[in-house]
Amino acid sequence: MKIKLPEAAVTEGWFISGIEKFPSQRALLSLGLNSATRYYRELIVPGIGGVWFVRQLTWAVAGIELAGNSTYRPIKVANAIEALACKLQWEREQENYSGRGSRAFARDREGVFWSFNNLSDQIYYVQVTYRQSAVRALSSLGLAYGTRFNSMQLSTIGHDLANAFFYQNDGSSSKRSIYPALNNWINDSTRVIPKNTLQVITRDDPTFAEKRIVMDLLLSESVDNLSDVHRRPRLISAFGKNLERPPDIATLKKRLNTKNKEQCDNIDTAIAFDKLLSASQMVIHCASGLIESDPRITISGISENDNLQIFLSNVRESAVIFDVTKGKKHPNVSEYVSEIIQECSSSMDLLIAIVKRDGNILRYSNERIIKGPLFGHHKDISDADTGQQEQVGTEESSTEHKIKQLFSLWRDCQ
Repeated sequence: MKIKLPEAAVTEGWFISGIEKFPSQRALLSLGLNSATRYYRELIVPGIGGVWFVRQLTWAVAGIELAGNSTYRPIKVANAIEALACKLQWEREQENYSGRGSRAFARDREGVFWSFNNLSDQIYYVQVTYRQSAVRALSSLGLAYGTRFNSMQLSTIGHDLANAFFYQNDGSSSKRSIYPALNNWINDSTRVIPKNTLQVITRDDPTFAEKRIVMDLLLSESVDNLSDVHRRPRLISAFGKNLERPPDIATLKKRLNTKNKEQCDNIDTAIAFDKLLSASQMVIHCASGLIESDPRITISGISENDNLQIFLSNVRESAVIFDVTKGKKHPNVSEYVSEIIQECSSSMDLLIAIVKRDGNILRYSNERIIKGPLFGHHKDISDADTGQQEQVGTEESSTEHKIKQLFSLWRDCQ
């Protein structure tokens, strides 16, 4: 079954979801290429935002639905549902738990912080929630209308997903649905949910109905302003039948076959962009280390450093590779590539050009490279894309991780 998304789910261009922020080390060092990053992520894997498991979407729509029966805003309700689900799973798995909130949960040594008041407070969970990475997907997949979570309205499909979650058995012998328990928990903010109920709300327990709804959405046409609206289902088809791991890029492109050459070309260009951005970030990382070691080092001293020379060479090579790819070229990247190839004849010229694009970690001022306002984060740059499980759902992650993210979400629907 293919789902036709409501027209109101279509958004203009590449929207940013207003008040929502998606912090990451990579975002700190965008080099003026934030819009290009979003463009290539959507070009390759449209519509899923930072979602990589079914319950990310379910908890979010459940929060919007239940907020309508309370005095609380949807963000507070959705965050609390997510925190409760994660804490229930943490209590069940303990040292094997790999989700968010483990440090906060471990501080509850007496096991008393289980009320809505507690778990809707980031002190008892985390500041960066799974919900934050789901906002774009709610609109792009047609589950809700709007771009800001607190003002979103659920579509018919969104209500269906919420109901699939609410009307499952709460795990008790009376076989009640979980809706009354959650509703009462929210509206009696000091109520503590009995430990033997609501175990079914955790990340690893989506119902068949939830999985079917999300799978149908993934296989539907994307709602963006690009002509090829079948990019996502075509990628899913190319995953094959192996649920253990996604195919490598070469295998994926082979399965997409020559009939979809444009999609393969776009994957090549997106990966080339990733390598260019990463190489440029490493120039900042290396230069920052040199400045930290010797605050008086000159631009000449930095640019002549052997390690930095290697990174600058990687930038030039990546720019040339991007330039010859055949996929869609974002104008901001083309401008940067042109600057590298045509205007930066020396190592010093290229170093200054990259630093000027930064302004966060390093700044160029009065013919000197100096520390920027976020200089302390330069140590995070080389670890910003480690491939850890939690990194899968980062919206600024690489093209390959974005494909892995879709694979993870698709696998969770099985």
